[in-house]
Amino acid sequence: MVSRRWVIKTLSCLACAIPISGLASTLHAQAKVSKEQAAYQDKPKGDQSCSNCAHFVPPRACAVVAGDISPDGWSKYWAAKK
Repeated sequence: MVSRRWVIKTLSCLACAIPISGLASTLHAQAKVSKEQAAYQDKPKGDQSCSNCAHFVPPRACAVVAGDISPDGWSKYWAAKK
């Protein structure tokens, strides 16, 4: 037999979990910074370019910077691939 206490506790947990899951996806979507904030440029800085950066996601994306990213670009978040 299911107790009333168990039902209330379970429903309370579910009521809290639903908004939290939505918040997590919203925060993840907002995690990228703008090109301006990243000091992004369409040309490499020396031997540092997006194509050899740990954050680059082929063919034209970045895990840190929002928008269309050139493989030949550069930003202040450049990090060497390991």
